[in-house]
Amino acid sequence: MSEVSLIKTVPGAAGSWRVLIQWTSGRTQYISAFENRDDAERWIDVEAKHWLESAVRMKL
Repeated sequence: MSEVSLIKTVPGAAGSWRVLIQWTSGRTQYISAFENRDDAERWIDVEAKHWLESAVRMKL
């Protein structure tokens, strides 16, 4: 997605993980509540493309 400049996993609170999304506009967004890093990375690999396409269409 050209609207995203960075997407990666980052540690969250209490041992959880989240996905950081840095939009080219400079806005930062987090997808939270992954139990572990593997789950967060799996979300990036499997779900992120569809989520990002929806977010762009909805102008999130």
